[in-house]
Amino acid sequence: MVRNLSDKLNKHFIIMPNPNQLYEDMEKLDALFSELCWGHDDELVFTHENGRVVIYNKTQEKNNE
Repeated sequence: MVRNLSDKLNKHFIIMPNPNQLYEDMEKLDALFSELCWGHDDELVFTHENGRVVIYNKTQEKNNE
């Protein structure tokens, strides 16, 4: 019974090869924001142009007007 339940659960959940990947990516983003002098409360806009992801800081653009 337990094995059967385990088999059913494994079919519905994807086992991640690196469960820490999210945290590693967050560390990279945090370092990038720090390097760009972007605050944690700044409003960011994510879009794409010509197959590239574009991120701009809407808060800084408002302050520069």
